Amino acid sequence: MTKFSHQLTGISLGVSLSLLTHNPTYLLTCYVGSLFPDVDTLWNSFNSYRSKWYGHRGITHSLLIPLFLSFVVAVVFVGVKLKLIPTFTIYSSQLAVVRLLPDLLAGFTAGYWLHVLLDSMSPSGVPKKLSYYPRFKLWTLYRTGEPIDYLLAISLSLTFLTFSVLLSLPYLQRLTTFLTAL
Repeated sequence: MTKFSHQLTGISLGVSLSLLTHNPTYLLTCYVGSLFPDVDTLWNSFNSYRSKWYGHRGITHSLLIPLFLSFVVAVVFVGVKLKLIPTFTIYSSQLAVVRLLPDLLAGFTAGYWLHVLLDSMSPSGVPKKLSYYPRFKLWTLYRTGEPIDYLLAISLSLTFLTFSVLLSLPYLQRLTTFLTAL
């Protein structure tokens, strides 16, 4: 997918999760997580040594990384619940409680999963392991930069937003009441 497609889907996932959980941290963390796997394009521009392992859709697109991040999120949430891991909490009168550590990790991981799953629908797929091969392809739906790439991103974003708005109407009413009181 193009950078624009990843940005659009990452922002819409962040908005959707923010509406559903009443937690604004998902706006930024899902966006950053949805762009982070493409950090490999940045280090390729600084490094003359290029290999398939470090090339685009190499190690940063491996399925093992979001799996590991999901495990870390689960451990952190359990640790916070059992009060084994301290967390910084922000209280707001209008919004829900924001627990920074678990929420930041969860949003980043959701965005990362979104990026890897969307790239697994391209012809080249994503690595199953930390090596470049073997590759995983969910389906071959698009080629990067073609109209179907943008159509997929727009339709997925609209789906995220539609479901989140329909599921969070009471929250929107509270938010509009809060904004009109300002």
